[in-house]
Amino acid sequence: MFKGLFGRRTPPSQTTPLSEAVRGLYPSLVLDIPTPDVTHALSAWGWLDPPSTGVALVGPFGDMFFETPDGVVTLDMMEGALRVVAQDREAFVQAIGDNEYRDMLLGDVWVQAAARRGLSLDPRECFDWTLPPVLGGQCSVETVTKTLFVVKADLAAQLHQQVKDLPPGAPITGVTLDD
Repeated sequence: MFKGLFGRRTPPSQTTPLSEAVRGLYPSLVLDIPTPDVTHALSAWGWLDPPSTGVALVGPFGDMFFETPDGVVTLDMMEGALRVVAQDREAFVQAIGDNEYRDMLLGDVWVQAAARRGLSLDPRECFDWTLPPVLGGQCSVETVTKTLFVVKADLAAQLHQQVKDLPPGAPITGVTLDD
């Protein structure tokens, strides 16, 4: 009866040593995304072969970070790429102490700008751009918006998969998205 009145409970997200270390320093830069949402998001990126170690951190723009034997790896939603960003957890936490590196990896400057505009994230949401940069959208204070994490992850995966083999600067005239 109460589920019908108050909705379904959001499944818990997993906390990891990396997410807790970052949350201790920069709480607004760590999202608590329910495990089923993260699993769904990762399935959309299967073509990129993300690490199988499990997501250790979800950043405010939906970027997913993994702790692997090769180091901390990010699945960058804007670039549609995987890359090693630190040798290990300790190096990652130390590196994001640098404002520029923190802005580059976690978008801190954009999170602060969004807060000044009155944007705050509800559960299961992340920040995004009104038009994805891969389609020519601009990153500016005015174009920061918010969306459901699973929607952003799914759309970004589809877009990047469709444009990955195009030469730089190629015009994009049509985009198709699946449900």
